[in-house]
Amino acid sequence: MKPYHKRLAELYAKYKQGHWLSVMEIRDWKESLDAIYHQSPKSFEFEQRLADVWKVIKDNGQMTGNIMTALRKALDDNLDHCFRMSMLGEISFIAYEMQDIDWQHEICTKIDKTLGGTIPS
Repeated sequence: MKPYHKRLAELYAKYKQGHWLSVMEIRDWKESLDAIYHQSPKSFEFEQRLADVWKVIKDNGQMTGNIMTALRKALDDNLDHCFRMSMLGEISFIAYEMQDIDWQHEICTKIDKTLGGTIPS
């Protein structure tokens, strides 16, 4: 998981809980979206959607209801991706600590498949 995915997920989770974002956090939010926008190639479908929505927001300087809906969906997908990767990493560590190599390889296979991306070519 890229650091900007994680930071964007952290900030979005805070926002979804109804907390205000500080000026520094808003700057981090923008920098994370810029990083995804400029990342090439995009590995996941949600990255492409985030990049597309971010371009529209930057070009228009405002968000319509449809753009906000698309942004929330892409941010939810990013949050889900980060949660899944974090969970798999923690479970992999537990398997390592238990010295269950077969289980650890199974988890690592899931991580590899998740990192393989889902963006259409």
